[in-house]
Amino acid sequence: MYRLLWCGFGIGVAGLSAIILTVGWWYVSGGRVYGVQTGSMSPLIVPGDAVIVRPVTPGSLRVGDIIAYRSAAEPAVVISHRLLAVNRQTATLTTKGDHNHQADASISEGQVMGRVVAIAPWFGAAASWLRKPLNLALCIVLPIAVVLFSELRRWYHDGTRVLYRLPGR
Repeated sequence: MYRLLWCGFGIGVAGLSAIILTVGWWYVSGGRVYGVQTGSMSPLIVPGDAVIVRPVTPGSLRVGDIIAYRSAAEPAVVISHRLLAVNRQTATLTTKGDHNHQADASISEGQVMGRVVAIAPWFGAAASWLRKPLNLALCIVLPIAVVLFSELRRWYHDGTRVLYRLPGR
């Protein structure tokens, strides 16, 4: 039973480590992940999803790309909409959410954060849930407490077990 528990725990730790290393590498290389708050791009991207954004030069953008850009009204807000038109003379872009009826106001090329390269369903909701300190603590402390409790219980019931054997004895 304990071997199965430790095997599952080891696989979980290895999987979580792989995810953390991959996301870390992506972040260091300039990629960003943004949670989706509205349904302006539904049914393709829905609230609770996350969009994975890769930085690009404005010259590489094409009509039909889904881009992420900073709102002119609220720079802290990142919007992900489909690119409808590119005006190279004025260096402006026109975007529109797939679910919206009208196009957005034109934006400057400087507002563009990058191109959406992937959509992670429900990852945005999970990341939002983990931003709360109590939830994050639960996800870290609870598994550690379970493993420690099971080990302490095992050691208490099997006090004669030799944990380490010295060479030659």
